[in-house]
Amino acid sequence: PGTIVEALAIRGGKILATGNNKQILALSGPQTRSIDAKGRTVVPGIIDTHSHLFDYAMDSLGDASPRLRVRAEKNETWASIGKRTLDILAQEAKKRKPGDWIALDLPRQAIGQNGKPMDAVQAAIRNQVVTRADMDKVAPDNPVYIRTRTSSITNGKAQELIRAGWHGPMEPNLMRDDGFSSNTINRMVLSDHLIGSVERLAEIYKAENLRWASYGVTTWSSNLRSLKILAAYKLLDQRGDIGIRYGYTPGMGTPAQVVPEMFGVSGYGTDYLWFVGASMRGVDASYPGILTTLKAPEISTEVKEREIHNVGFEAFIEKAVASGLRWAGTHTAGDLALDLTLDAIEKGSARAGMSADQIRAKGHAIDHCLMNPRP
Repeated sequence: PGTIVEALAIRGGKILATGNNKQILALSGPQTRSIDAKGRTVVPGIIDTHSHLFDYAMDSLGDASPRLRVRAEKNETWASIGKRTLDILAQEAKKRKPGDWIALDLPRQAIGQNGKPMDAVQAAIRNQVVTRADMDKVAPDNPVYIRTRTSSITNGKAQELIRAGWHGPMEPNLMRDDGFSSNTINRMVLSDHLIGSVERLAEIYKAENLRWASYGVTTWSSNLRSLKILAAYKLLDQRGDIGIRYGYTPGMGTPAQVVPEMFGVSGYGTDYLWFVGASMRGVDASYPGILTTLKAPEISTEVKEREIHNVGFEAFIEKAVASGLRWAGTHTAGDLALDLTLDAIEKGSARAGMSADQIRAKGHAIDHCLMNPRP
């Protein structure tokens, strides 16, 4: 059970002491500011250990977003939406200059080839909407990015530009030849290509941070993949405009793991913006993707069809842990995803010669944890 006290003292932005009114008032001085809560309850701020405010900030832009929105008609199929999407791309390509980005948002759900509702991520993974080849035919001279919830579909021009700005090794299956691209690409296209400057990004993130602060969230953490995103938060922090604290985990296999001096971020860390560990997007390919040992009848066919294994992620985890890093911020949905993650942490720890106490002290974490653990 928690403890309820009558008063608290704060100094330098941190709680100094708690107790009754008499005890706390005795600590006051001529510069002390007193606030009467008038019987209301004061609670600690909410810490959200896995969130993506930079994504939500882009959604909050509404009509100001640099993306066109494709709506789904009632009971419409993904095949029908794909055809309409290609028609829109063909029209937009005629209006725009060669090299100009074309960005679209698809609906969250429509009817799949099996006649049942299917999430946009699963439809994109299974090529039930459009492919890179389809988009290259109607918009050969424009980079095209189509957002399908937490994943995306990109054409040849877009993939060329993304690879040209890459630093370091690339995650497995980050951008497939058929056009399917992970949620890493979502973030990097939005921040690095569709929004022009770090200053503009900072304005967008500030508004989202303050919105979350109004809900009582004081700290959040997220996998980070773009150095430009990090530079925008650093700018807010330096200006005193960041609003809430952000503990970030750079994604292995993305430019964020390198942190070169290109944005002046290297070596930076404060109480409001700091490094908390290494991460990847997900051993399970991110929700609604899962990875489980369970088979029918223990698990439904509908859930089993969402299964994806990002082969090769275990090596990234093992190397990060062996180098002494904490592992966190990574989607681990399904008991097999958890097995693979724990095995990689054990192997990396053994390579580093760590004792059990040293491993515990790292505070490794797993995120999302859908269908974990087994009975």
